[in-house]
Amino acid sequence: MGKKILFLAGLIGVAFASEGGDMGTDFLPRTINFLIFVAILYYLLKDRVKEFFENRANSIEKNFQEIEEKLRRSKEQKEELEEELAIAKRKAQEIVETAKKERELIQNQILEQARAEVLAMEKSFEDNRIVELNRAKREVVESYLRKLLSQVHLKDSEALKLILKGNL
Repeated sequence: MGKKILFLAGLIGVAFASEGGDMGTDFLPRTINFLIFVAILYYLLKDRVKEFFENRANSIEKNFQEIEEKLRRSKEQKEELEEELAIAKRKAQEIVETAKKERELIQNQILEQARAEVLAMEKSFEDNRIVELNRAKREVVESYLRKLLSQVHLKDSEALKLILKGNL
């Protein structure tokens, strides 16, 4: 098609060039020359222009695909981070629950230890009280017996008889 246009433009140019020498305007020949110039430019530059626009379209498509890929990766990273955040929240909740359970366990252990210590102290106090009470009784009895023995004057043989009599 480009060759036909070029041929027609050349034919028209030849037809007008053979025109006589009247002095008219040169608008029509200039227009024809311009059209011939445009046709030649089109013929020479059409592949380059076509290649330029194809490259431009490919470049835009490539950039668009890169942006879509980045967007997809960003969404994947966002989902991964959201999953990690959810896991971290669950772990934090588990840690809090574990800490509460440990606190209660330690608190119960401390209370049990305190109760055991109180019971041990009460038992120790009761044992000490009984020991002290027995010692006090023994001291009272000993002091009473000393007084009594100091008032009674027995000979050793008589005391021995009394002791032997009490054992039988």
